[in-house]
Amino acid sequence: MLPKPTHNTNGTEGPGCIGCPLYGDGFGWVPDEIITGAEVMVIGQNPGEEEEAEGIPFTGKTGQRMNKRFLPLAGLERGENVSVGNVIKCRWTDSSVRPEGRPAVVRKTNDLPSQPVLGEAIRHCTSAHLRIPDSTKLVIAQGQLAWDALGGEGSIHAWRGYLKPEDPLLVPPLRPAILGTVHIAHLNKEPWLTVPAMRDWVRAGEYLAGKWPVPFPAIIEVGRSTPWEWISFFETATIGEHPVVLDTEFHDNGLIWLIGIYSERLNKVIQLKWVDPSIDSQTKAIFLEYLRRLIATCPVIMQNALADVRAMRTTWKIDWADFKQIDDTMQAHAVLYVEFDHDLGFLDSCYGKHHRVKHLFKTNPTLYNAGDCWTPAYAMGGLQKELARDPLSVQVYKDRLELLPIIDESMTRGIRINKEA
Repeated sequence: MLPKPTHNTNGTEGPGCIGCPLYGDGFGWVPDEIITGAEVMVIGQNPGEEEEAEGIPFTGKTGQRMNKRFLPLAGLERGENVSVGNVIKCRWTDSSVRPEGRPAVVRKTNDLPSQPVLGEAIRHCTSAHLRIPDSTKLVIAQGQLAWDALGGEGSIHAWRGYLKPEDPLLVPPLRPAILGTVHIAHLNKEPWLTVPAMRDWVRAGEYLAGKWPVPFPAIIEVGRSTPWEWISFFETATIGEHPVVLDTEFHDNGLIWLIGIYSERLNKVIQLKWVDPSIDSQTKAIFLEYLRRLIATCPVIMQNALADVRAMRTTWKIDWADFKQIDDTMQAHAVLYVEFDHDLGFLDSCYGKHHRVKHLFKTNPTLYNAGDCWTPAYAMGGLQKELARDPLSVQVYKDRLELLPIIDESMTRGIRINKEA
């Protein structure tokens, strides 16, 4: 049974609403539903017609869907251990002028006003009414408006499944943490996001259980560590022929400036900044010798193997024949989920184990590349389980891998044309 709403029974807006650009007839205010001691608070956008009638947030179709399908994924139960609310606590009274100069139509709507009215309403409502209880460990921000209002940066589509970006090395983390996800109502427009959104709510439960996010693996930088450390990585990684992940960063001319290699078994990343002038040519030659031995011994996972192999061929003359076996997370994901995005950021939001680092390319390229190394390992583990459920998809994936060298050759040769014409 849902708790009784903690507001005036007539549903009137309070004194704190005066001055808000959405303040209209004084009715329809829907306060947040606060559960004493709850560790989670879900914050959405604004109430709808059903919420206005009941005086309780998330009581319409979206709320019912959240209660039955999404809250249980996080181990949450409405009215027991989760508070719910909205950034804006009332519906907008829209006044739109009819054509031909006829009188304005005044109506309440679930839609939101445009800027600058919306921004002022958010500032006013959050200042006057948004109170996150001290017991809250995690806030789930549903949708772009909630994400923005709670200080999130960037698009909710890029940040769904992640915590609001703080310093990823901050210990202890700030409280409460803020997890972004698309608004459940938005899934009516983009139903393909339903499964990823469900994974976001699973992550909420993992966060509460202390299972996610986990600490970053160790990062060993050639030139900034002892030769023993990175040589030991290579020699140990080849034992047992376990898969490793390889990722390169390269310039527009195809020349590599940074390479990273990750072993999930060792929980370590090794990196070499190829353009670093402080690293001598002998060190680079030894590194390449170990790299060739590694890829000839162990299966290698890459995200977009076509791009990485072309870059390695341009920089070091390492080609397809030098690899024992290649797996490609982008190709595997495209086979299984044709309607999804296949970039590494999206895969990390579904399969990753750590804080998001995909936004750190300019500020921390070391950590950015390390994330591009460990994410394919986690993603490939999940994708292989999903491929195993459908033998036909396995064959399609294998066919795609076999086509990659052929596509590469075609791209290298280019299209034959009549040069004179």
